[in-house]
Amino acid sequence: LQVNCAGGTQSTWIGPVTFKTPCLSALAGTYTIGGPAGANNFATLDSAISVLNGCGVSAPVVFNFAGGASYSGATMTAITGASATNTITFNGNTTNPDTLGALVLDGPDYLTFNNVYFRDPNGFVVRLTNAADHVTFDGCTFEASTTTTSTLSAGLVATGSATSASTT
Repeated sequence: LQVNCAGGTQSTWIGPVTFKTPCLSALAGTYTIGGPAGANNFATLDSAISVLNGCGVSAPVVFNFAGGASYSGATMTAITGASATNTITFNGNTTNPDTLGALVLDGPDYLTFNNVYFRDPNGFVVRLTNAADHVTFDGCTFEASTTTTSTLSAGLVATGSATSASTT
């Protein structure tokens, strides 16, 4: 490693330098969300989405919710490796449902949500934006405010705006 600031004199060489990434490899296979962290288990939805956003996928990936937990909102971005073959599926627990807060899908593709309960009484429950394509919701529940008249509240919205359900 050598430093050269603004075209000035270069520093002497230093090193070796070690870089660490959070990924040993892209995700592939089946994982559980909930419970203690482990090789195929993510303790929280945030930890699963963080690895998914940062590491991508190299094969189809399935996340099964363990059940009974409540998760705050999260943002999922475009996922490296996701395709019509390498899909990403989130399966809710129908016996003991988890509750997911507001979810922003900011550009990811090839996602499926089965039997997932989404709830946010104060805003958009699920917001798709930035060309989030090939997203399927099957047997899901979206609970939003039943009293607000604001454009900041909706169950499921595809919009180009973080503040309006009607902006393209």
